[in-house]
Amino acid sequence: MHLHKVCTWAKCDEYARVIFKHFAKARAAMKPADFVELLQLWIWTPAYMQANAADLLQSQLSATTAAKSGNDSAWMPLAAFEAQCEACIFHDTTSEVNNIKVPTLLTVGMHDIFTPMRFSEYLHQRIEGSKLKVFSGGGHVHHWEALEEFNQATTHWLLEN
Repeated sequence: MHLHKVCTWAKCDEYARVIFKHFAKARAAMKPADFVELLQLWIWTPAYMQANAADLLQSQLSATTAAKSGNDSAWMPLAAFEAQCEACIFHDTTSEVNNIKVPTLLTVGMHDIFTPMRFSEYLHQRIEGSKLKVFSGGGHVHHWEALEEFNQATTHWLLEN
């Protein structure tokens, strides 16, 4: 068994709790395109947004279309999104972290403002023998922003373990 955790955390701090509460309020109050744009600002780096502006705009427009059509597979119902935020707020595995005894790779983007590097560092310090791979130019979705580097690092780690 191996563990590979991407942008993970053991427990929210106050800052993260406020983020999730704000996202739930914003999702309830905003138009779909505006909410998707907000999420894009939080998960992508400025460089990625600059290089992919047209695709990101299309995602915003698609959210509006999906919401209007009731397409739940493309636009999560508000109650489900609120439940997801609550689950994140109350997520707490701090008492279990020291029990992880399998090879573990933690990956995080240095510029991740959603699940910041300090969360991965906390886990890395408590999971014996874990490896922490920081993507220096990445944000929350570093695994998309640096797909080739991410796949190479993950494959190399899997082959080692």
